[in-house]
Amino acid sequence: YVSKERIELEFEKMLLKSETPSLGLRWLLEINRLQDIFPELYKTVGVKQEYKWHPEKDVFEHTMQALDAAAKLEYKHEQEKLILLYAAICHDLGKPDATRVINGVIKSYGHEIVGVEIAKKLLKRITSKKDLIDTVLKLVRHHMSPGTFAKQNAGLGAYKRLAIRLSPETNIEMLTKLAFSDRRGRNGEANVPLDTPQPEIELFLTRAKEAQVLFEKEHPVLLGRDFINVFSKGPDLGEAVKLAYKLQIDESIRDKEALKQLV
Repeated sequence: YVSKERIELEFEKMLLKSETPSLGLRWLLEINRLQDIFPELYKTVGVKQEYKWHPEKDVFEHTMQALDAAAKLEYKHEQEKLILLYAAICHDLGKPDATRVINGVIKSYGHEIVGVEIAKKLLKRITSKKDLIDTVLKLVRHHMSPGTFAKQNAGLGAYKRLAIRLSPETNIEMLTKLAFSDRRGRNGEANVPLDTPQPEIELFLTRAKEAQVLFEKEHPVLLGRDFINVFSKGPDLGEAVKLAYKLQIDESIRDKEALKQLV
């Protein structure tokens, strides 16, 4: 019978004022109320992970450590911090449904996709702020990208396309903060996050800077007005603008005339 507004207020105090916000959620588990209040998060309790990558026990423990790791980062303002800490809580909610043992190895293929709708259900019980929810869900959906990009040595075009997918709700810088929190939430020796360097995430950050899309997507070189002497207004004009932006990103073409001729 507690109002959503009151729940949201308590959550904001826990996430913004506590140095160790996981204590609040661990306490709910300890007094057997986590299942009633946040069943999506409770489902992560006891869900095993491959020890090689996650020596810290189960998905719930990983999530709590990632949350505390996120709380230790620096933010431009409270809203950014709030978004990142909610994202840390939600980023692996898809693992209980996605986890399988394949040839003796624990895998969670596609958990970042499965987790989006689950995260939405949890967040809607806490807040009515659609912009906040949409931003958190974008981060949940793409939280695996930093590690994948680094491992596969993705080209700069891939970073530019990722920035487009994250826009307008969020950006690569915020995704990188979530990735650091995710990687540091893997301490198998204690219930506190690691403070060690994360070379793969550092590489991802460096490459995003090289692509010049750390804070926002690359803006289109050509707009509709640039084709008005070639196409009349209508579908052809729209298609030309879309093709120009795709070629600009895929081929790294910034010269307006060269790009226009190619289109």
